[in-house]
Formats: sequence, C-alpha cells, structure tokens
Amino acid sequence: MPSVHPIDLTLQPDRIVTAMLINPAEEDHSALRRIFARTKWELFSSYSCEEACRVLHTRRISVLVTEKDLPDGDWRSMLAASARYPAAPKVVVTYRFSEVHLLRDIIEGGAYDILAKPFRDVEVTRVISFGWQQWLRERRAADSRKIPRAVGTPHAGRAIA
Repeated sequence: MPSVHPIDLTLQPDRIVTAMLINPAEEDHSALRRIFARTKWELFSSYSCEEACRVLHTRRISVLVTEKDLPDGDWRSMLAASARYPAAPKVVVTYRFSEVHLLRDIIEGGAYDILAKPFRDVEVTRVISFGWQQWLRERRAADSRKIPRAVGTPHAGRAIA
C-alpha cells in the first residue's frame, strides 16, 4: 500500500478563504454550499471527525465550522485535532437557538466563535470572514518569527533593495 503524504501547503495562496463544515446533516451542507456559491471561497465538507482530520492533513483550512455533537466526537475533539497543525484553523461551533445555554461553555472552551442555525447569509459571511482574517494574522505572525536573523544584522533573512 503506497504511503500518503500531505500536500505541499505552500502552494495554497492565503488570499483564498478555505473553510470546512463538519456536520452529519446534509441539509446544513447544502445551506452552506448555497452561501459559499456567492463568494470565491472554497468549502470542504466532512461528516465526521475522522473524515475532517483526513482533510486537515491534506488541505490548509482557515476556518472549521463544526456541529456541537458529531457521530465520532464533538466540537472539542475538532478543536484538539486542529491544534496539532502549524496553521491551526479557527473553530466555529454551530448551535440552535434552543441551545443558547451552551454558548458560554463553547466560547470559554476555546472556540473562536458561534454560528446560529438555520444559517443566515450575512451572519455566515461575517463569522467566516472574521475567522479567516484572524487566522491569517496569526499565520503571518508565526511565519515572521521563523525568519532566521543573525545577531547584529538587522536585514538578515530579508531582501535588501
């Protein structure tokens, strides 16, 4: 059996918003696909934690939109799994209005944001956009810390015009 290697993540430009929905309900996938169709964003679909982890291994995802409870885990499982990647995606947890009592636990538990269902175009766009912007700032800051600089040479690691 051939070994599987992750793709070269440097080939994916940062200017493309990439999100993944992790949810067992097809109607939620359809709703997000409809919203994403009006953008130039890329949406990946997963129906379980295991499937989502396979996608995370091969694609640079900036925002995970996950159902609170999944067939093989929950949003905390996805938060922990995504933290293992160098450019950890922002985790957004979906909820129904009847579950508002859980929102504080979700945010205090480390999720980036929450998203109410049924999905509303404006709210999805806002949450995904802000999540992507935050992910991009963190990624660029992490990348800038990796640039080697020799002591006493302020321009080491940078091109000088």
